[in-house]
Amino acid sequence: MNDFEPTPPDWYRPGKPFRTLFWYLRNPFQNAGRYVLGVADRTYTVTGEWPVMATVWEDVRWSDFPHLMPRHGWKCATLKLENGRTLPWISYSTPRWLAYWGWQPNGFAGVKFNRLAYLFSPLLPFAFVVLVLVRMWVR
Repeated sequence: MNDFEPTPPDWYRPGKPFRTLFWYLRNPFQNAGRYVLGVADRTYTVTGEWPVMATVWEDVRWSDFPHLMPRHGWKCATLKLENGRTLPWISYSTPRWLAYWGWQPNGFAGVKFNRLAYLFSPLLPFAFVVLVLVRMWVR
């Protein structure tokens, strides 16, 4: 447990009480997304739209590419495992919405559906179950 980040990084709850305790409570879920459901510890190849390692368009540092316009919308990638199986990654973003499902290019498995107020989506539990079932099929 906590092999990837055994101690809280500086950005996590700086100066707040119980910082380390909350980190250890949070991190098993991160490890599950990275190693149990996810494939971060496996060998795989990522293909998709440039920049392939960005999970959503908001991750792109547009200041590094002044000749390109910032954008929103769909972003997809595919992870191909060493055994030939493929895992999908799909995300959608607008200035007001962010949603994704699947295996991120870094191997993390996740589901997210956010609006500015972080409203809970009724589809989230269903999407998580589908993610677990697909992951069980891949092993």
